[in-house]
Amino acid sequence: MTVARQKKLDAFHLRALDEMFRRVGFDGYDKSFTEQDGWYAKREWTLEEDVAFTKWFIDEYAKEFREPKYRAKEVAAIFVFNYGWRISHSHQVNPKFKR
Repeated sequence: MTVARQKKLDAFHLRALDEMFRRVGFDGYDKSFTEQDGWYAKREWTLEEDVAFTKWFIDEYAKEFREPKYRAKEVAAIFVFNYGWRISHSHQVNPKFKR
């Protein structure tokens, strides 16, 4: 991987974290919050929010890197697995948001 591509990936990663944090009430990515133990489990979002973020990630990644959607879906799955918030199960899930 070239240095330029790595820088582009790093910038996209921060953009995705910024978007993810905004979706749960932050003003944007909060580095000090991520330095806490278990930070990823201290907030949660609904399944609908998780699906909407994943769709956003796929669309933005495919556009930014000119990659096919199937590749963007793979990258999104890895990102959400590693960094995504816990899913809240305190409500009824709308069937149209099934994965």
